[in-house]
Amino acid sequence: MEAASDDRYWDSLTCALSDRDFAACYLMGYAIETLMKTAFFRFAGVPVDANLASSLKTATKHPLFAASKAASAMFAHGLHNVRAWAEYLIDARQRASGQALDPVVAGKLIFELSRFQNNWSEVLRYRASVAASAEFARFLAIADWLRDHYAVLWR
Repeated sequence: MEAASDDRYWDSLTCALSDRDFAACYLMGYAIETLMKTAFFRFAGVPVDANLASSLKTATKHPLFAASKAASAMFAHGLHNVRAWAEYLIDARQRASGQALDPVVAGKLIFELSRFQNNWSEVLRYRASVAASAEFARFLAIADWLRDHYAVLWR
């Protein structure tokens, strides 16, 4: 999924350079969602080469997931709720002895992914395209911040 996130990031930039802003927004959202999920699974100790499709299906059985209040919110809105994944990761790190995420990073993560979640959804692929250059710029900034801080989220 890390490789898929990286591919979608670059696919998104290619679309943006071709004035295909709606496609760029959708693909950047895909990259952000995938990166957030992999940060959690990295923190949870899931091997890099694991089949995350099966891990997503069984995520509720993971001890970190079962104890999380954010997990119930995530499933209430589907596994595409990027902010819930961030809350879930922050909560899991808080409960892990000595591994809490820096509060500044955690606050910025929630802030950015809240802005993102308010403007992106996996169902965008079923909607008509509209001009979205300003939205893409915002998504790109969020994705770049997330990529810059990715290792901090799970280590």
